[in-house]
Amino acid sequence: MVIDLFNKNKTFAGISNCAGTVAAIISTIGTGYFVQWLGSFQAFLTVTAGLYIVTTIFWNLFAISDQVL
Repeated sequence: MVIDLFNKNKTFAGISNCAGTVAAIISTIGTGYFVQWLGSFQAFLTVTAGLYIVTTIFWNLFAISDQVL
């Protein structure tokens, strides 16, 4: 799908793919640290659910309906 969106600029597609991979590596390591810091995996999931709720509210308040692409 990335190649379909960025057919003319494959360098940007490669950079975005690299950024996604780096984010996945960092988030996996960060999850372990947060679970250790919070004391349980359920506490980590509760924090994650709270972040999803806050970002959903933010998105619904500030999203625009104009087409970007």
